[in-house]
Amino acid sequence: METMTPVKKCAQCQKEIPLDVHNKMPFFPFCSQRCQQVDLGRWLSESYTIPVDVPEHQEMLKEIQEITSGDEEMGKEE
Repeated sequence: METMTPVKKCAQCQKEIPLDVHNKMPFFPFCSQRCQQVDLGRWLSESYTIPVDVPEHQEMLKEIQEITSGDEEMGKEE
């Protein structure tokens, strides 16, 4: 009976990488330097984003604006 070597897919191109050799692969979890560079380029160009709750940030912005407008009014009184 043939035993299957566990594999992981390249994080970029989905090519299968045998897990028994991943310690010898300098670009793991990518299959090649090219896939690693493509992924890095996508992060640097902000193609990948982490979703945020926009209303939460809008509320924080409103609070900051209220605080700073209050500071400006205090400066006018002096």
